[in-house]
Amino acid sequence: MLRGELFVEQARRRVSSTVDEYHWTTHAEKVGGPKPVQEAAVIEIGNDGKVANYSLFSSGAVLHRAVFGQNRALLTLRDGNEHELALTAAPDLVLQQNLLLQLSRCLAALDRDEGPRKLHYFSPEALAVREFDVAPAGALDWETSIGIRLNMSASGALVSAVAMDEKGTLIGRASTPVFHAAPIETLRGAEESIEPPPPPPGIDREEVTIESEDITLHGLFVHGREPAGPSPACLFLNGSGSITRWGGAPGMRLKTLETMDALAQVGVASLAIDARGAGKTGFGKADRPLGATRLADAAAAWRWLAARADIDALHLFAAGHSLGALVILQLLSADPALAPAGLILLAPPGRPLRDILMEQNARESARLQVSEEEAGKRDAALRQWLDREARTDGAELRLGGLRPLTDPAVLETDPRAAVGAVRCPMLILHGDKDIQTSADRDAKALHRAARSHNVRSTYNEIHNADHLFRLEPEVSTPERYRQDLPPNPEYLAAVAEWIAGLAASAPKPRR
Repeated sequence: MLRGELFVEQARRRVSSTVDEYHWTTHAEKVGGPKPVQEAAVIEIGNDGKVANYSLFSSGAVLHRAVFGQNRALLTLRDGNEHELALTAAPDLVLQQNLLLQLSRCLAALDRDEGPRKLHYFSPEALAVREFDVAPAGALDWETSIGIRLNMSASGALVSAVAMDEKGTLIGRASTPVFHAAPIETLRGAEESIEPPPPPPGIDREEVTIESEDITLHGLFVHGREPAGPSPACLFLNGSGSITRWGGAPGMRLKTLETMDALAQVGVASLAIDARGAGKTGFGKADRPLGATRLADAAAAWRWLAARADIDALHLFAAGHSLGALVILQLLSADPALAPAGLILLAPPGRPLRDILMEQNARESARLQVSEEEAGKRDAALRQWLDREARTDGAELRLGGLRPLTDPAVLETDPRAAVGAVRCPMLILHGDKDIQTSADRDAKALHRAARSHNVRSTYNEIHNADHLFRLEPEVSTPERYRQDLPPNPEYLAAVAEWIAGLAASAPKPRR
């Protein structure tokens, strides 16, 4: 239950003595999200009571299947790539929306007389094994260190579950829900994709591959069909999430393509790359932290662009949107030899991302009109989650699309300090309808920090532009993100004219 409404509807079916099939529907629309999402999982328990096989059926999940054995897991991802992972312990259950159903099955098999013990769970999102404590309480109940007390029947069935810090607050109850017998394979179908628009006349979009440190990246190179000679070029880095080289993301489309087309129309070529796990690009080595992979991939894309014979290497520009802006700043700090002729930061963070996420959470609580008590709980839960996820853990996989913002190198970096590495003119753009970053606390703060470092920084606020720089005449909301709004023409003109102007007049970049 969430805000008094059923948020996750779930059911379990015993397929055999060792195999359970779980179905659940997340009713996100009841809290202002998209339409209901159905998912399912099949879990097989081995003779030792541990999870042996796990298959997830979901249109949006990264993991498809996990086979456990001898403290190792063979993971098959949705894109078909396989990874082998060393585990700290064999998992007793899999953490999912149906945690209560799985936990009740696990507790029913335990001997209460043995007292407290530790259980290990596998997270399909973080792809990691963690542990928590369970202990018998009273005649039938079990208490857990994750804040849940489960009331079991004499036969071992789940009766109810309450939050231990608020006795009587119902968060789960046994029932006989209707089991949705939808073919589970259909739940893994791809989401409806938003097709990219065709290129303008005279513009070519070229699919390319780029070798990064541990993976082959897929990119999109956009340029004029008949360039007069070596042309200036721009590396465009998208923000966080599973975003493809042309700006496709689950359920929405960014305006990456339109930005690249606008640059090509003024004689500036551009390159964008898939995020790991998006488009045609896999994840690479699974144990590499997100911050390191993003920097390595951005550097590889920059070198690829600079090495092309049809590119004027003295007039290379960089543009980064949201998290992509932070990656560019980190890249310039890490490698001073990279000397762009100009830098565009689009809706950039101007403070550590932890602060921005906390502010976004508070704003969403206000939008949903939750009570002050509920808002405090949401705030505390996010703070606890960030603290936990930001801890380095050698056993944890931090793949590109799974924990996009919780790598410590990303979460704690202050862009205002990183901007001191910029040695070229810089343009900062921010939309006045942006609900993810703040004009005053992020974009303008970064502009002021740049000026204090003697960086030639220009700030421009775009009227009727949201965080994605789409034309947004109304109030921007998460629901409107799902609508394919057109790009803001003022934004496209600002990017294209600024880069074209510098390309025509800028001297050789300082090195």
